[in-house]
Amino acid sequence: MKTFSEFGFGNGDVVSTEFEFNGCEFRVKGFYELSRDPYIRIWMGKRVFVISKHGIKIVRKSYNAIKFVVGFAGGEI
Repeated sequence: MKTFSEFGFGNGDVVSTEFEFNGCEFRVKGFYELSRDPYIRIWMGKRVFVISKHGIKIVRKSYNAIKFVVGFAGGEI
């Protein structure tokens, strides 16, 4: 299970943690754990700009949103 602890606007809660497992994901309010890989996600319309230690990536999604979050990606738990 991967974890993504985030804070910012656009996810419903200012501080939340997302869990991904077998193609499913769910989000809970608050930080579950402070993970190790920081990133910034800027979501404008159907484009998502992700800035991380791995570089800059632009992803296209199927629906529109406006989000700005700073997060920490975790490994498998």
